[in-house]
Amino acid sequence: MKRDVEKKGSFLGLIPLLIFIALYVMITIVTGSASSLPLNVGILIACIFAFIFALKKPKKELSFDDLVTMFCKGGGDDTLILMFVIFLEAGMFYLVADKMGAVKSVTNLGLSMLPQSMILPGVFIIGCVLSFSMGTSMGTVTALMPIGVALAQSTGIEIPLMCGTVVGSAMFGDNLSFISDTTIAATRTQGVQMKDKFKANFLMVLPAIIVTLVLLTFKSSAANIPTENLEWDLIRLLPYVIVIGLSLAGVHVMLAMGAAILSGLIIGVAQGSFTIIESFSVLGEGIMAMEDMAVIAVMVGGLVALMEYLGGIDWLLHRLTRNVKGRSGAELAIAFLVF
Repeated sequence: MKRDVEKKGSFLGLIPLLIFIALYVMITIVTGSASSLPLNVGILIACIFAFIFALKKPKKELSFDDLVTMFCKGGGDDTLILMFVIFLEAGMFYLVADKMGAVKSVTNLGLSMLPQSMILPGVFIIGCVLSFSMGTSMGTVTALMPIGVALAQSTGIEIPLMCGTVVGSAMFGDNLSFISDTTIAATRTQGVQMKDKFKANFLMVLPAIIVTLVLLTFKSSAANIPTENLEWDLIRLLPYVIVIGLSLAGVHVMLAMGAAILSGLIIGVAQGSFTIIESFSVLGEGIMAMEDMAVIAVMVGGLVALMEYLGGIDWLLHRLTRNVKGRSGAELAIAFLVF
């Protein structure tokens, strides 16, 4: 059923979310670290306030038991549960790829092909490919940053410039990746095909990529890169090829990632990266790495259900759409909502 956007709703329904944002920002400023307030704790606090506001609602319509049921139904939405499973698959894929040497192979392959006079653009391209293949910006930074810093120290490139190159490339690939948690969340909740989202986003970021590569080219200088210890194996790149190929072919992301995980396990066991028994631990570590994100998705679903009951969603939609006259206005409204 379509939402009646003419309902004015109530600003009260947005307060739990605003409390979370204010708390997160303040603690980050005070401590200097964005990780000081774990996201799951912040969302939990917002959920508690949402329950309090719902119980104190002037026209009390639901009991606490009813509110709990509403929260659970919101968190148990079929799209959210699918995201929950895919997040866990993404964690397993990253750990399997890392343990069986795929991450190291794609990095070393890129470095071995890197032109001596194009160090910075080359590192940027490697980071883009690596983050696109792994679906994680933080994983890319972890894998590539030590190599980038070592290259900067041996070639005289400014370390901050190299760090910025690595981080920028990691963010680029992560936003386009078929197995990125944020990309999966965006496509599943909006009901669009992954490949369509990729095409639209790629056209948006292409000018920035070109400008970045040109600027990095002018900042690079010729230098010798030691390549004798850069070991790589094309077979270990197979999981990346599978997940990207199947995703482009339109195969469901669960099946694509499942096939990539299975291929990574087979290659890892066959090449001695880990035993069959050890592979279970690898899968378990991957699941644990994404548990937080999966749980947060469910908690946010419950929080949104309570905010909707309090009228926060209707209030927001009414405010954003009341003056919309055409496409430009709608795009601005969407941009503000995302912000």
